[in-house]
Amino acid sequence: MLVSLSASVALAEKPLLLYYPTITDAKGIPRMEYHVGEKVCVWITVYASPVRYVPPLIRAPFKILIVVETRGIAYVFGVVSGTITTGQTKTYSFNFTVPKGVPPGFHVVKLMAWNGLISDVLAEWKSLATPVSASFLVVGG
Repeated sequence: MLVSLSASVALAEKPLLLYYPTITDAKGIPRMEYHVGEKVCVWITVYASPVRYVPPLIRAPFKILIVVETRGIAYVFGVVSGTITTGQTKTYSFNFTVPKGVPPGFHVVKLMAWNGLISDVLAEWKSLATPVSASFLVVGG
């Protein structure tokens, strides 16, 4: 029972759940491989569970920060803004083009949900979900 209680407390610290992202091409077809110059679409589903957070979110604004990197070097940054109500599930997308100069190989998309940008909320800046990531392969040169 004590393990269950501590697990509930840990879950209560993160009111949103980010599902693992889906990476598709511009037509919405899931793919693993992309070339420089191709459009990549990242789809992320957010869920505000009424049992994950007490007190429940009534209507909470949030920002999803997106970082795309390879070999530890970030080359795309993005922000998706949203508002969610307890019990809701919403899906958002972020698009980018694989830029010239990135090396072939695996690239990682990292997504994090925050209560705003640090410049907006300063000391109140807080993570709202456990970060998730997905990868894709850049082929060719």
